[in-house]
Amino acid sequence: MFQSQRFTEAIQTFTKGLELDPSNAVLHSNRSGAYCAVGNYSKALEDANVAALLKPEWAKAHSRKGAAYHGLGNLPKARECYMEAVRLEPGNTTAQEGLEAVEKDLKKVEEKTSGVPDAMDTKDEFYVKQWKERGNQAFVAQEFSKAVHCFTKGLEIQPHNELFWSNRSAAYCSLQEYGKALADSDKVIELKPDWAKAYSRRAAALHGLQRYEEAIAAYKKGLELDPSNIQLQKSLEVVEVEYRNAPKRAKTPPPEERFMTPKPPE
Repeated sequence: MFQSQRFTEAIQTFTKGLELDPSNAVLHSNRSGAYCAVGNYSKALEDANVAALLKPEWAKAHSRKGAAYHGLGNLPKARECYMEAVRLEPGNTTAQEGLEAVEKDLKKVEEKTSGVPDAMDTKDEFYVKQWKERGNQAFVAQEFSKAVHCFTKGLEIQPHNELFWSNRSAAYCSLQEYGKALADSDKVIELKPDWAKAYSRRAAALHGLQRYEEAIAAYKKGLELDPSNIQLQKSLEVVEVEYRNAPKRAKTPPPEERFMTPKPPE
């Protein structure tokens, strides 16, 4: 199950096992790895810390901590944990590869910040770029929960970055969490009211909520700003046809049948 990347089911299985044996370091370690795989690095770190407390001389537990810290963007702590894993088990390939990846990212940060007067701003820019790239990769891979996590981390650094709000709205839509998608799209409009995509995000969320009239209005607003946008026009036509054919919502197909394939984020 774990190897086949059915991570959500794996988390559930490990959780059931821990209910029966809460002091099982292996189960905590495995669940930490599964949480990392879905981008829930905070939960991954919690389990990794428990595993390390239960088996302090176990290299894998420290390697799990390193992976979680890396995901959270805490590179110094990630390096520290991976170094401890390598110390405990010098031949541990996973720990060594994790350490090398962290060292590589740390080197990028140092290169970015070296000789720059405002090093903190440059460091922030580096992490913003990292979270954006990770989020976009997760979105394209249809790992939408992980994408939400990455875009959220980016927003913690740049809360006025409309791209993060827009991309997270798209990820929420793909998870069928349309209320959250709508809230994010409204924030995009607040930040950049003349951007057609902001209204496209709002319309997609409203469509998911079956608020057809508002979705149509939002798509039309987007087309006012970008009349040549073919994607907007097609999406508008889909909503209009659905609205005409199911005025009482009785014939509304499931959300997965209504939406076109999500377009990769910016």
